[in-house]
This record gives sequence, C-alpha cells and structure tokens, in this order.
Amino acid sequence: MKKVGIILLLLIMSSCAAKKVTIEEIGNSKSISVYETTKDFINNVMQLNAKIIIKEESKKHIKVSKIFDSKTELKIKNWRSFWAIEYNNELYFNLLYSKELLRERVFAKLDIKGKLCAVIIDKDSPEILKPSKHSNVHVGARSISIDIYKSKREQPLGKHHWKDKNGNSKAILLIETVYLVPKFASRKEGSFGFYLNYSFLKDLIKDYNIKNVGNLKDVNFERVIEIIHEINRQ
Repeated sequence: MKKVGIILLLLIMSSCAAKKVTIEEIGNSKSISVYETTKDFINNVMQLNAKIIIKEESKKHIKVSKIFDSKTELKIKNWRSFWAIEYNNELYFNLLYSKELLRERVFAKLDIKGKLCAVIIDKDSPEILKPSKHSNVHVGARSISIDIYKSKREQPLGKHHWKDKNGNSKAILLIETVYLVPKFASRKEGSFGFYLNYSFLKDLIKDYNIKNVGNLKDVNFERVIEIIHEINRQ
C-alpha cells in the first residue's frame, strides 16, 4: 500500500512539473526581459531573463506562443500575466491590462514610456490593435464583468480620436502608472490602459496643473503628445 502511494505521488509530481521546450522551439526563440508588474517597471526592476516564442509580429505588436526560462529551458506558467516585456530594445505592454483593447497573449509596443505610457494607433496599425465591439468583455471564451475594470481614470469612451496637423485620425491608449487596478482573475495588481478621450485629458490637465492648453476642442494630436511629455517631465 505504501509503495502504491509513493508511485501515485511521483505520478502527480511528474504531471505537475513544468515542461521543457523542444530543441526546435529553442532555435526559434528570442531573448526578452520581463517586468512582471507595474511596480517593477516604475522601479526599473527586471525580474527575469527569458526567451520568447513569437506566433505573430508587426512593427507595433507581438503575439506570443510561449515564454520560457532561458537557463532551465522550462516553460513559465504565469507569463500571460506579465505586465510588460522588453524585446529588441523596445518595451511592449500586455493588452491583458487594457479594457478597450483587451487581448490575450498580445503585447503592444509602447511609443511613449514614463509616468504616462502610450500606444499610438492609426490607420496603418495592425487590426489586432484596433478595437472590436467585444474586446472589452471577453478573454478567450471566458466572459469577464466590466465592473472589475473600475478605475479612477475610467471614463465613458466618448470621442477618443485626435486629428494630427495633416488631418489624420489617431487614437492613444494611455497607461497612467501611478494608478493601479487590484489583482483579479489571472492579472497581477497593475496599471491599465484606457483610450485617451476628452474627459480623460481634461482630468490629466487639472491633476498635473498643465497650463496654456486653451480650448480642448482645438487641441490636436501633436499638442496631446506634448502634454503627455510635459507630465512625464514632472
């Protein structure tokens, strides 16, 4: 009986053990560094040197197949909750921490990094970075209550496209790293990305005491980017 118990224990342990990646996967992998949480990013603490296997890639995003430890070659189980990864000297934000652009396994390149981080989306951005009517309520096949996204910065979506000086329309997914959404489901405590609309911009201007903005209706994309950089310099 004791022997049977030991065998069962060994079987359970072997089934729970992390699996190694294949030689082929190692050959196709790329090196990355990881910010597991927003606080790690703020404190510039990279928790892990790892390798990534990319399923899909553009100049603006990567879709991940798996991430594994570069030393042990074991698959990392909780990689889907990493807040951000650094790949090819660029920082990519996990869209699992977004409302309007909620995506699993997809990381979007940050065009602006700092207290305020931003992903700029325009007509040339890949479709996966453009919102769908279901992108704020589904994670794969699992439906998630919108109530869990409540944040100081969440606003009714409203108008969230900004015209640049050439008349081109652009959207900005903004991540304000000083505000953290509590841990829930598979996500760690972390800052979420929200579309920057007029209400959100108005709050930022007030909270960070930005001067000489004028009428918000006259603010173009270039001025919005200036405001974001001005806040990041504070």
